Amino acid sequence: MALSNNLTAILNLIAFLCSVPIIASGIWLAAQPDNECIHLIRWPVVLLGLLVLVVSLTGFVGAYWYKETLLAFYLCCMAILIALLLILLVFAFVVTRPDGSYDVPGRGYREFRIQGFSPWLRNHIVNSKNWGAIRACLAETDVCSRLTSRYLSADQFFAGHISPLQQTMTSKRGEDWKAEEDKNLCNSWVTISEDGNVGVNRRQSKFWDRVDMQFRVNDPNTTCTIKTMVNRMSTISKLCKFWN
Repeated sequence: MALSNNLTAILNLIAFLCSVPIIASGIWLAAQPDNECIHLIRWPVVLLGLLVLVVSLTGFVGAYWYKETLLAFYLCCMAILIALLLILLVFAFVVTRPDGSYDVPGRGYREFRIQGFSPWLRNHIVNSKNWGAIRACLAETDVCSRLTSRYLSADQFFAGHISPLQQTMTSKRGEDWKAEEDKNLCNSWVTISEDGNVGVNRRQSKFWDRVDMQFRVNDPNTTCTIKTMVNRMSTISKLCKFWN
């Protein structure tokens, strides 16, 4: 019994010491200039560090001085933690198993369709609030900018083995767009942006309302929404910058 208690005390002392840099990292992140990437992880890191500190301290005191009440609380917390971890692992496997990827002739990488992802993951990605935070975070990284320095020609790009994240940043998002739809979207965007009564610098909602109306004049049966038009135009703009 004494050996097992001493071993438990040592393990929890190590965990307690590890919680200190975790909390310090969270505090350091909170002190950094505000951006979406840090905003997503700073407080979860602090909370994780505090939980590890409390549980490990409880286990250390209970095992070293043989406090049965603290040991019972510690074991209960560990059981809950293990159960939550198993649930999280199963959930992550279920929602990430279907990845929507498929092979494309002449490409060194796989294409992805959002319809191929699990419903839960798909709904959270296309949610405007969630996607806005994800996009802002990605914009502050060099995930996409590395492509221009690594691949100097279109042939190198299409033959390259790029990551799924890089591939989706330079490919279609949402529904599949045909060449005719891309042309219609670009023509509609140019027509409205050159209209002196609207212009590209006017309020974005009004601008895209007019683009949507112009788009539907040329394609009355379209199923595209303003949101998908904005996303598609953003992708086209990035591709134009990439090849320029």
